[in-house]
Amino acid sequence: MEFFESLLKNHLFLMSLTVALGILVGKISVRGINLGISGALFVGLFIGAQGYSVPKEYFAWNLMFFVVAVGLLAAEDTARVVKRYGLKFILLSVAVTGAGALATLAAGLLFSGSASPNMIAGTYTGALTSSPGLGAALEATGGSPDVTIGYSVAYPFGVMAVVLFVQLIPALFGIDVAKEREKLALERKAAEPASPDARPASIPFSLLSFVICIIGGSVLGGISLPLGPLGSVGLGTTGGALLFALGVGSFDHIGPLQMRMEKNVV
Repeated sequence: MEFFESLLKNHLFLMSLTVALGILVGKISVRGINLGISGALFVGLFIGAQGYSVPKEYFAWNLMFFVVAVGLLAAEDTARVVKRYGLKFILLSVAVTGAGALATLAAGLLFSGSASPNMIAGTYTGALTSSPGLGAALEATGGSPDVTIGYSVAYPFGVMAVVLFVQLIPALFGIDVAKEREKLALERKAAEPASPDARPASIPFSLLSFVICIIGGSVLGGISLPLGPLGSVGLGTTGGALLFALGVGSFDHIGPLQMRMEKNVV
């Protein structure tokens, strides 16, 4: 028992154990519904509730890695969706986040004086399962613990809502997921060069490309827009990293560097 307790004090072991258990929990399926990789969050909340923790630096570093990876992996599909749906896609994105912001504002006014504004901000980012939003909120509030509390409370419900929505919406609207997957595969195949000789030489994705996204995202996130008496607004480090990764990831390569991360890299 003492040996196991000493292992749990090892931060790398603790994180690895949490991830491993989270993956196993995420694979548990109930009537075709499972948590997927989000299982790691619930395991982490449980282990954290037992009094175990890791340094805050781990959080910032891993969050940056996560955000950049998401941006690079989603860049190609995001560019395709924007090109295909254009303004509709942008309006939908604004409507969803805007509705969440209005609901948060209403709740903040309703519970004014009984809840910390920082906790409400954390609740907003958690309900939208926005990790970049969490990073930006922590930067804006100087690392207020109320932000983390609000995020931790709301995030599980946000994840469950997303999981249920994604897995139940096909049944509710009669969407044939297999057929849609086939259509997507055909679209991607049609976008490829017809002749193998016409395809550009494959350049392996490198760690340097990843680091460039971290540096570029940090610079972009550090830019703030002054709003006069309202103060200033900026993307924050994680928001800048996500936007930068989405931008450069939409290119196949920049110079000698491959900037598009394939899913088999992770």
